[in-house]
Amino acid sequence: MRARRFEKLQPAGSFAALVLGLSSVATADGINNTLFLHHFDAVNTDPVFAGKPGDADYAFGSPSIYTETPPFSNAPGGAVVTSPTKFGPRSLLRTGPGVGGRVMFPIENNFNVQRGTIDMWINSSQLSTSAAFWGLWGTQVGGTFGGDIRTYIYNTGAGRTFGAYMIGDDGAPAHWEIEAPIPAASLTNDQWHHVAWEWDIAANQTATFWDGQLLRSGASSGTIHYTGTLADQAVTRFHIGENQSGSATFPGYIDEFRISDVQRYNGVSFTPPTAPYSLLAASQWGVNSAGNWTNAGNWTGAVPNASGATATFGGAITTARTITLDTPITVGAVVFDNANAYTVAGTNALTINTPAGNGGAIQLVQGNHAITAPIIIAADTVLSGPGTLKISGDLTIQTGKSLDMTDRSLVVDYAGASPRAAFEGALATGYAGGAHNGAGIRTSLGTASLSLGIAEAGETLFGASYNGQPLDATSLVIRYTLAGDVNLNGTVDISDFSILAANFNQASRWSLGDFNYSGVTEIGDFALLAGNFNRLLPSDAPRGVPEPASATLVLTAGLAIARRRREMAR
Repeated sequence: MRARRFEKLQPAGSFAALVLGLSSVATADGINNTLFLHHFDAVNTDPVFAGKPGDADYAFGSPSIYTETPPFSNAPGGAVVTSPTKFGPRSLLRTGPGVGGRVMFPIENNFNVQRGTIDMWINSSQLSTSAAFWGLWGTQVGGTFGGDIRTYIYNTGAGRTFGAYMIGDDGAPAHWEIEAPIPAASLTNDQWHHVAWEWDIAANQTATFWDGQLLRSGASSGTIHYTGTLADQAVTRFHIGENQSGSATFPGYIDEFRISDVQRYNGVSFTPPTAPYSLLAASQWGVNSAGNWTNAGNWTGAVPNASGATATFGGAITTARTITLDTPITVGAVVFDNANAYTVAGTNALTINTPAGNGGAIQLVQGNHAITAPIIIAADTVLSGPGTLKISGDLTIQTGKSLDMTDRSLVVDYAGASPRAAFEGALATGYAGGAHNGAGIRTSLGTASLSLGIAEAGETLFGASYNGQPLDATSLVIRYTLAGDVNLNGTVDISDFSILAANFNQASRWSLGDFNYSGVTEIGDFALLAGNFNRLLPSDAPRGVPEPASATLVLTAGLAIARRRREMAR
């Protein structure tokens, strides 16, 4: 058995504080360090904005175009056109006959003021001749905050310059900027040019690039810093292809716009991309052997380690194998698809997280598998598939998040004292008074008669294994089953009722007749058991079921006898 890491257990009622109270745990941002990506290949389907750009292809925050109140005087602007394009079927035309308004998105979670890279492809027929100021990207800050961040092209009098600056809470006098001339030979009209700006406040670094050529490394004025944060983020926007407030619109086309939360180019000239920007592709374990997660040679594709990434453990192995977490790993989905067992092990944690905070997944396409490394549920996560998953006792569910077991089961393999109280607390919050929609451990398939039950292996009838997973004296089983199924065998019968009757009106748990997680075996639990008496789980073989009314009468009489015997014994 794995060494247990629930060193301090609390009573069931305090599980939310123990396991669900870790909202400050840091997790990877975006996918492959991308916070926002727009190919401008999709057209808005709203009739009001027909021909305008659709939502972003990817956004760590909101992907939706900001729309203002009719008559949409500054509605999402630009037109999606089929020519010219750098990559893909369409690009964004910022200005032109009948084209106007703004292309504007929420900044929250789509931009990191402390570090990042903004890069895009631009194309204009006026690049070599115009002396105008053009905005390429800029913030539109709401509320009373006066900060401003932008990238731009303008004429210094000696030629065209590419620049960027930041103004924080300390105001314009303390702002910093980076500006450098664009080589005249690179100012070619009607051609695509790659432009990029990167920065890292903590590292005191910034750089600008034109067609991959480094224009400047380091600030041209001021000290690289940012005081405060972007206030009023719920109403703060960023514009594409214009300056703050919609001025200085870029006269041309934009394609492949991306915001990252790292310096992509580290102040060194580079070859501009020759394909569209992409996110991490799903990666698959590719060797018939055990190994470390971060060994790139073990994967067909990039090593999955980012919010929203998918790690697939498929057909590569022909016998049971163990994958070791040699460093903390974050993914959005783990897929097991092999009749041979995979075990994800190690002392480092596996975090399930997605950019949107939901849509996490653990899929058991085939086979029974194990994650015995510590698990952190940082996004609402669904467990699905025909198999049974084994985990250790070290499960952390962040505040407000849930593990939805649907109709699946868990075997909790622990060492030392049982973590049952903590898991019971998570099940109680997930049960949510019978709504089955709370944070913690829940089932979206829960009903008035179907729920999640929990018991020590020794309280069940399974013996040495459950659905292909080995059991011993330090195993817990959590199963989707009928309310009233004390021993988790998939049916409710007289043995379940006898346990309920023996514990009636006493402090309790599922294995003692508390099916509604109230902490006491009482009349509500009796009603749940009575409603399911002599019934099987839908997936089990049918058997004779007495009329519900007669079953209830028999159980009521038995409950009364049991209660009377206890009272006489007092």
